[in-house]
Amino acid sequence: MHTIYSLGLAALAAGLVSITSASGAPAASFDPHKCAAIQNVDVPYEVSFDDDRIIFNNHGRQIVVAPAYMEVNGRRLADANLSAAYYRNVRAFLHDAGAFPKAAAEFGKTAFLPGPSEARQNFLGGITAMCHSILTLADDQKRMRGAFAEFVSPVEIRLSSSAL
Repeated sequence: MHTIYSLGLAALAAGLVSITSASGAPAASFDPHKCAAIQNVDVPYEVSFDDDRIIFNNHGRQIVVAPAYMEVNGRRLADANLSAAYYRNVRAFLHDAGAFPKAAAEFGKTAFLPGPSEARQNFLGGITAMCHSILTLADDQKRMRGAFAEFVSPVEIRLSSSAL
């Protein structure tokens, strides 16, 4: 299975802040304003899954993310704590990115209908999950860069520092 992920989430982040504010929904422990830091997210690779490995390919460059290691163009990077967390968070991001378009499409069908709707709640939950996944993955990428000079992220995340 090959998939290409590409997301422009700045507008979604702004939408989450406005929808949450307008709906009066309790934010619980989630602060939607943190999403405003997300400027862009891109996965410029074909993505495939092989057992417990996520394989990213782009014009002869390959990145493999596995629970115990990461490979960048054949060079293995491994740290027992960092590798497992990074794998989990990359996988969570890809799951959320894959599920979001369906929730957005369902919301689009009911967006202008009055009253609460399940589609609206699913959409809000999808944006919240995406935001959380992106910010968590961005933190992991900082840790990976600190541990491995050769680290190359298969998920390009651009955040503004002013909103964090």
